[in-house]
Amino acid sequence: MIVKKVPIVGGLIIGLLVFLIYIASRGRVAMSGDVVIYKDIDDLTSSASDIVRVEVLGSRVRRINTTLPPSTQRNREIVTIHRLRIMEVFKGSEEPGAIMEVMQLGRISRRQHANYGLIDFETGEDLILFMESFNDGLPAVLLTTHQAVYRVATSDDGYIEIEGYFDFSPFTLTMEDLERIADEYFGRNP
Repeated sequence: MIVKKVPIVGGLIIGLLVFLIYIASRGRVAMSGDVVIYKDIDDLTSSASDIVRVEVLGSRVRRINTTLPPSTQRNREIVTIHRLRIMEVFKGSEEPGAIMEVMQLGRISRRQHANYGLIDFETGEDLILFMESFNDGLPAVLLTTHQAVYRVATSDDGYIEIEGYFDFSPFTLTMEDLERIADEYFGRNP
């Protein structure tokens, strides 16, 4: 009798382990994608529909239909939407003082659809963003997370310093670059 109980107990343990592994991995999907690498600021600039200096007002997580054009199917993605106040426009049709939104796929979280390339914008941050805007009601998107986001710091004496959001940003951006871009696209400095 004891010999017959061992396979049953072993089967129950294996079944329990398989069930626990299923529960632990439930809802996790491995995703991959291509990342565009721009060769320089000019390449990044020509690909952006909008280049703006913004103040971050806040962020929220939502599920939205990101298909273009929007479909009737339930293609809803988890996105982080950042609400921004435009301070300066170097390229594009946005207006200073306007409120706009930019989205990133995924969310920053220890659970549910974490995207580890997602930038966690802080409320009040002063940023330069290179984006693609849409005319269909969807929030804008960053061209890339590692090349299209720059922090702005202004010293007490008014000197503006711009640095890549990440330490490994492949090139630098200066106020002179932004003034040249604005002059090229608007025929004037902002």
